Amino acid sequence: MPEDCAANARSGGSAISRFVTGQGGSLLRADFRARAGVNAALPNGKAAARPKPLSDPAAAGAERDWLTGEAPGIGWLFPAPDHNPRTKAIRVAIKHLPGQSVALSVGGKPVDPLSFDGLKKSGDGQVHVSIWRAIPIDDRTTMLSAVVTNADGSVAERLTRPVHYSPAALRAEFVREKSVLVADGVTRPVIALRLLDRDGKPAHHGLTGDFAVPAPYAPAVEAEAQAVRQLAGLERAKPAWQVQGDEGYAYIELEPTTASGALSVDLPFRDGQVTRTQRINIWLDPGNRPWTLVGLAEGTIGFNSVERQLQDLPKGTEQWITSGRVALYAKGRVLGKWLMTLAYDSAKRNDEARFGGVIDPTSFYTIYADRSERRYDAASVRKLYLKLERPQFYALFGDYQTDMSDTELTRYNRAFNGVKAQFQNERVGATAFVADTPYRHRREEIQGNGLSGP
Repeated sequence: MPEDCAANARSGGSAISRFVTGQGGSLLRADFRARAGVNAALPNGKAAARPKPLSDPAAAGAERDWLTGEAPGIGWLFPAPDHNPRTKAIRVAIKHLPGQSVALSVGGKPVDPLSFDGLKKSGDGQVHVSIWRAIPIDDRTTMLSAVVTNADGSVAERLTRPVHYSPAALRAEFVREKSVLVADGVTRPVIALRLLDRDGKPAHHGLTGDFAVPAPYAPAVEAEAQAVRQLAGLERAKPAWQVQGDEGYAYIELEPTTASGALSVDLPFRDGQVTRTQRINIWLDPGNRPWTLVGLAEGTIGFNSVERQLQDLPKGTEQWITSGRVALYAKGRVLGKWLMTLAYDSAKRNDEARFGGVIDPTSFYTIYADRSERRYDAASVRKLYLKLERPQFYALFGDYQTDMSDTELTRYNRAFNGVKAQFQNERVGATAFVADTPYRHRREEIQGNGLSGP
């Protein structure tokens, strides 16, 4: 939690503010202090706690006591019916009675005798467990079968157990209850996915794959790891998801953002010769943000007059001279459920403003030695920017992208200044925009005639 240790006028009575004095273009430093505790100012948008996945030895049954709590009888102890192996070699444990023996087969073929890991007996000798290690399995489903025979050679019972190994993921399911879909500028949005293979089985632990998100969203990458790659002269690593646990869950974390609304995540999959790309469409809510208000007002007033000089001003030139400017930025909740973003600058001129708030190549900017980025929350070439948003809907007046790129034949991706509204739920989505532009959009396709060259 922030702590105001100095308690002087420079803090203004707040532990998170400092008054500094400097000149334009200078780099200043302000020190803040914090103490251990819970910061109540942080948002509380959290998803369900992620269970810690089992270690590889524990998931493979290496740390399990096969005799504790087992009653005399015949049955499979390992693998379980829902076992999701992490490698193409598994352990097998079968419970049986004293004096019985077990013959294990994989895919109709007897296993190598060297794979037998021994026989374990309970303290009273009533429970026996036969164990095999490093039993090879194939991709997808492998059938294990065991024949339990008595001491006289008669068959006591026949057991079968299918085991499924997922070599690659081919489909993803969005898991809303495990996701954090908040765009408040502080919380990292988390997109929870359940990765499945071509048979609909969950992908195994540790499986990885690529994904892509459109601007202005960015994957959350550790700054240290990114800096190491840059110093080593390596290219920027592609963002990737990784399955955690045996249920096939993967979590995609994004950098904190204030851009609420529709978000699409593209997931390319490949399983052997089969390739496909799946798009997951979600909606980021604006979250519960406290009010932010920044503004300024300045003005000048004067009277143009010259008296008792060699030559007086012509008649009619004596007049009042006035100039001023009002600029503000405000963001906060209105009417309980609406989040409003408002920006106004009376000195802004359309011919001088830059679309989207991009940097001006003729201006000078201070460069800091960190990974900070300059972003604009209320970009507009006009004097006014206004955005009203609530879960699954927003409407704005300002600069925007049409973002109609889901289909190929009706792709329409342009940048305008005007009015835009968007709505999306689990069943339907709609986007509407109105703009006045002097440019026309025309697409021409020229059919090839078989010629090549200049």
